[in-house]
Amino acid sequence: MKKFFAGCIAVSFAAMLAACGDDSSSTSPDTFGNESSSSVEDVSSSSVILSGDSHGESSPSSSSEMPPDTACCKVKESSSSVVLVSSSSAVVPESSSSAVAPKSSSSSVAESSSSAKLIIGNMLWDGFSNRSEKVLTGGDETSGYWYEFNDNSEGGSSTIQFPSDVDTHIYGSPFPELIEKYRGIQLGVAFGSGYEKPYAGVAFNVWSEEQEGVNVYPWGGLCLEYKSSIDFEIELGLEEGAFPTMGSCSFVASVPASTSEKISDFGWGKFMNNCGAGVSPDIMEVLKKVATVKLMFKGDAGTTGEFLIERIGAVGMCHDMMPAL
Repeated sequence: MKKFFAGCIAVSFAAMLAACGDDSSSTSPDTFGNESSSSVEDVSSSSVILSGDSHGESSPSSSSEMPPDTACCKVKESSSSVVLVSSSSAVVPESSSSAVAPKSSSSSVAESSSSAKLIIGNMLWDGFSNRSEKVLTGGDETSGYWYEFNDNSEGGSSTIQFPSDVDTHIYGSPFPELIEKYRGIQLGVAFGSGYEKPYAGVAFNVWSEEQEGVNVYPWGGLCLEYKSSIDFEIELGLEEGAFPTMGSCSFVASVPASTSEKISDFGWGKFMNNCGAGVSPDIMEVLKKVATVKLMFKGDAGTTGEFLIERIGAVGMCHDMMPAL
């Protein structure tokens, strides 16, 4: 009987041990699951910091497992560059991006674009209607202003003569007043002694007062609305040193005298080398280095002339404008 009772107690005790084992094994997964969920919360909270959405609202449990302040600062640095760096570096390595757009390549593009000089193709100065002192060529702010020139630097004494009611001693230039009063450039020219081929005239710089050369081919030539008591020339002044073999030679188009106002076109084919063939480059090369446009008047010492320039522009442009009444 005692043996039977002891056996029962042993069986019951074994059963209890088994039950305890089952209970511990059943609670163990729950505990593991809780640890997993807290880890997920930690990861998600750190993900929030990485994205930059939140920096100080993490739970106590996650904050206790956060890295030191230095690591946090690194995270903030990377988060500030997520758009520009982390996403791009995940797709295109830094070396790859530098191969696509190297610094030297971008700088060379900037240099080439800054050196490009683009003129206004339909250029027109209309002194009659607009009465502006400046020819809009597409150059910088110093380009296009009318000025006079003569042979004085070469020992001559030729002069440009302004009307008596225009103040030539005014500070700056007398051309604004002249153009306003006469609706154009109305001047006289007196050829003096001292230079074997006396000359004088008016001109404007195409690109800048530094007289840099520029390609004027898009104009197709030049047009004039004018009248003049004497023949004269349209001269293409070139950038200094552009063609050393030319010397003092230049390309000019001859303009006949006209006692009444006249509109004429002078295509590039009408511009000839005034030193003869074989002395200078082809006209197409010359057109790439034009710095000034000159209206050149020449005559014997002691003679005079008068002229009026109302419009100058690209070929065809002078015909497109109707005089204002």
